[in-house]
This record gives sequence, C-alpha cells and structure tokens, in this order.
Amino acid sequence: MRLFIAIEIPEKVKEAIDVALADLKNSVSKVRWVPKENLHLTLKFLREVNPHQVDAIKSSVAQALQQSDLSSFEMEFTGLGAFPNLNRPSVIWIGLSKGGDALLKLAEILESKLENLGFEREKGAFSPHLTIGRVKDDQKVEGFGERASRFDKTSFASHSIHVISFMQSFLSRAGASYKCLHRWTLK
Repeated sequence: MRLFIAIEIPEKVKEAIDVALADLKNSVSKVRWVPKENLHLTLKFLREVNPHQVDAIKSSVAQALQQSDLSSFEMEFTGLGAFPNLNRPSVIWIGLSKGGDALLKLAEILESKLENLGFEREKGAFSPHLTIGRVKDDQKVEGFGERASRFDKTSFASHSIHVISFMQSFLSRAGASYKCLHRWTLK
C-alpha cells in the first residue's frame, strides 16, 4: 500500500486556487498541473507499506496527537514558488503565510513517532507547501519566473485545520488518485 499523511484541502480553497491560477495554467506549457481534486498538503510520505502496519500507524499517530499540545490552527495559502527556484522550476507550489509553524511542529511529531515504527526520517527539512504542478522531464519553462512572480504576495485562501488524514495513493497512466483511510481530529 502506498501511504501518506496529509491535510486535505477543502473544495472552496481548491476552487479559489484554481480560479486564481487559471490564466497561468493556460499560458504555461510543459507543466503537469495537479488536478484540483488531488490538491493536498503532504505531512509525511510513508512510501510502500505492508497492510499489516496500518493499524499500528493509526494508533501511533493518534497517541502522538493526544500527547502533543497541538490544536486546530489557521492556514493561509500565500505566494507562488518553485523548487529549486522560479527560473528553473521542477516543482511548483503555493506557500503559507499562516500555519507554517504549526505544520512544522506537526511534521516533527509525525517524524518522531513514525520513526519508532521503522519509517525513515525525511532527509531534508520539512518545508510546508502545497504542490500545484511539476515540470515535465526537467524541461526549461520559458518565462515562468516572470509570469509566476506576479503571485508573489497573492493570498489565495485560508482555512482552519481541524483534521489530519491518512491517505492511500493509487498510481495509473491517468495519474494519481487518493483514498482517505482514516482521519484524526486535532484538539
């Protein structure tokens, strides 16, 4: 089972992002845009997991959230960026102007607890972002940085986070699809 832990994005936020970026999406080729229905913020990608581990993961995350002082928080999606940068993008994302600290704390809680179950820690530091596109085959996207820079300070939407989701990913030629296996409610 290909599993990850994420924050699901509500429909109204997905729609606001989709509308705000419609012109950019239509004017830039060579980018594989994440379908609106698939937008989510990944907290921890677990990779391929033995189905027998699912209950232990659910229990471990529930315990970690109960023991933490983390409660519901507000997230505001602001600004457009890319890894490694806007002039040579491979992953295109929307950043956060609110909620980043809570997400960093949440990601660390998950890393620590899941490491005890044998899941490797991520190699790099967690960087809170919402992936919205990937550049096909590492091609150069002419003028992307210039077009994207106009969204530098754009506030796309905000949302209160009350729930963390345990997701399963299914890969096919048509792209990825997701199914929620479990949800944990924050205090």
